[in-house]
Amino acid sequence: MLVVHPSSRCDICLEPYSTSDLATSPHAIAECGHIFCFRCLHSLNTSTCPLCRQVFDPNRVKKLHIGNPSEQGNAERDDTEQGVVYNHADSLLHRMSLVSAEGVPEVDVVEVVSEVQEWLRSQPDDPTSHVPLRAAFDSLQRYKALQRESEREKAECRRLRDQLRNSTLTTDHGSRTSRVVDDSLLTRIEEIETKHTLELSQLRSQLQNLGDPQPRYLNINTNSLPPRPNSFPRAMNFDTHMRMGHSRPLHRPRLTPWIPVVFSLIIFCSIIELSISAWLTSRFTAYHNYFSIAERDRTRFLLFTSAWTIVFSSLYILFFYLHGSALGSVVSHIFLFLTWAFWTAGATSITTVLSGELNRNTPNVFAYPVQLNALQGFAWVIEALVTFSLLAVLIRSIIATR
Repeated sequence: MLVVHPSSRCDICLEPYSTSDLATSPHAIAECGHIFCFRCLHSLNTSTCPLCRQVFDPNRVKKLHIGNPSEQGNAERDDTEQGVVYNHADSLLHRMSLVSAEGVPEVDVVEVVSEVQEWLRSQPDDPTSHVPLRAAFDSLQRYKALQRESEREKAECRRLRDQLRNSTLTTDHGSRTSRVVDDSLLTRIEEIETKHTLELSQLRSQLQNLGDPQPRYLNINTNSLPPRPNSFPRAMNFDTHMRMGHSRPLHRPRLTPWIPVVFSLIIFCSIIELSISAWLTSRFTAYHNYFSIAERDRTRFLLFTSAWTIVFSSLYILFFYLHGSALGSVVSHIFLFLTWAFWTAGATSITTVLSGELNRNTPNVFAYPVQLNALQGFAWVIEALVTFSLLAVLIRSIIATR
């Protein structure tokens, strides 16, 4: 049964509805639900709703009843009480929205949450009542939990950022220490090169002094007789010729002092070069961090040349210099020439790979710039010593043939 409020009026004539008179009794249009008095509905020229212009059927108009004033008063009181409840719920909802902002003290949040919990407990246990307030309460709790989790994550980020900063400082300190060590090693290499250059100049001066080993005597003829005519010179055998080329007389051999000195320097520098090239070769083989295939192959070639020089220099001193022979002289010349060719090719190729300069400021190009610089420097030192030895032997051989 449809009931209207006792104080309701017709929207057309503004007369209050009445149950005693049919003309003023309330009637509802079935199509749109608007309510008018019976007299006004039947006085319309067209069957359209005066409010929404909806076409309706006059035969489907429904008569409504007017509610009892006493029952309506009770309903109004219930509505008033219900309004107070909803007003308090709206107030709590508003307070929760205020404490959900960032920067609100935790004490205020706990106070509002406790008050909402107590108020919800005092209400009837109906999940469908105060749905917005309950949803806002759950959302606030989840939001505050997320806020606490966010604070913990921010603290962890700050800790990791400080740890990264400390690691960066430690890395910078290690880099500075490495640069200092590299500079000291380069300084040491320069000192060694200067020392070897000085020794090389001293050996060259000794070579100049040994250029004419035969003493010059005054040709004083004490015999009054005329000199006998010279006979045809005898042919010098090959063994004697080669021995003279190395200042080795047939009887009572006289050791040449510069040969063991120079070859000892060559062996010493070759041992250093062997160590550096072997270390680099092992690193390249294990980590494949060479700049190019040419860099790896040149390093291996210098490793082979160093081993070649150490072995055959030792054999040269032991078998030829101390126990000279014609075959040993020929083999020594071939050895010196091959060794000179190896070191010239090795020093030139490693210099070409390193762009012809000491690349100590390009660690991002070469993995081991200091070791490569030392490899290049010692290669040129050994090449100079071998060149000096080869020239000295050739000069001595030329002088001996005169």
